[in-house]
Amino acid sequence: MRLGRVGGTTEPGFALIEFLVALLIFTAVTSAMAATQLAGKRLGSDALHRARATVLAQDILHSIGANPSQLSSYLVNKAGDPLALLPEPMADCSLSPCNSEQIAAFDLWQWEQRLRGSEEVARSGPVGGLPAARACITQLAGTVRVAISWLGLANARESALSDCAADETGLYDAGGAPIGNNLRRRQIVLTRYFGGAS
Repeated sequence: MRLGRVGGTTEPGFALIEFLVALLIFTAVTSAMAATQLAGKRLGSDALHRARATVLAQDILHSIGANPSQLSSYLVNKAGDPLALLPEPMADCSLSPCNSEQIAAFDLWQWEQRLRGSEEVARSGPVGGLPAARACITQLAGTVRVAISWLGLANARESALSDCAADETGLYDAGGAPIGNNLRRRQIVLTRYFGGAS
């Protein structure tokens, strides 16, 4: 007597086809899960960078508010540029008393160090800051504007909030697009009115 499937005969290779279909479904689901996890990680990293930039901008605005007589000393273009770092001030205001001019120089230098991530260092250099960070602090009629730009992980529309670091050809460019596209530039801009401070 011959044993077979109920309701029909077994075709040779049918089990192999079932296995291949199951493998295809498993591969598709696994790939989709990996893509979702990667997108989530990218969004989480972008959110962390945006939060760090916001805290840094608020920090320097607070320092300016605590030392308003030296507002003009805080104005800077492209802080964080490794080719044009601010010089380390002569006075360390965290260890000894300083006048308002020395405090401004120390605040700005220390802020640039945090922008670059100098409190976390690896063999290659600072790793705790924003990637390819540049910051500009400007003033117009008593309003101080802090713009911080950094390198995002994926392409996005160019930020039109400020032109801070927009002229650094190739720094924020996406591959496969014309030079100067800034598709990977992320940016936050915070402003604060200081009234008659100069």
